[in-house]
Amino acid sequence: VTGVQTCALPIFHAPVKDIQSEYLKSSIFLMTSYTEALPMVILEAKSCGLPVVAYKCEGTMELVTEGYDGYLIDNENSELFNEKLGNLINDFDKRSIMGKNAMASCSKFYPKAISQLWMQQIELL
Repeated sequence: VTGVQTCALPIFHAPVKDIQSEYLKSSIFLMTSYTEALPMVILEAKSCGLPVVAYKCEGTMELVTEGYDGYLIDNENSELFNEKLGNLINDFDKRSIMGKNAMASCSKFYPKAISQLWMQQIELL
């Protein structure tokens, strides 16, 4: 059938030293924790152009904009988690757009942007 993309089963990897190369081989980032402070792995994944599917918690809500660069799911709602993941798996265009949005939205966390915010705060003193 033309125009239909098939999906392989997920691959779980052992820890690696060069995580960026693994992100670049991937299509979607899943965050299955129910609690997180500020999960840096989301920023790492987004900087490599991966849309995120994550459960809502303090940290993920700060890093993911619902429907823009990923999906935020109420804790323990595995049915909706699977639905949103399936949407991204089956819709290359949506996955691509959200991936580009992910790269753009994480730029506010780059060291240069953060150092500028610190300098502004210091100047206020």
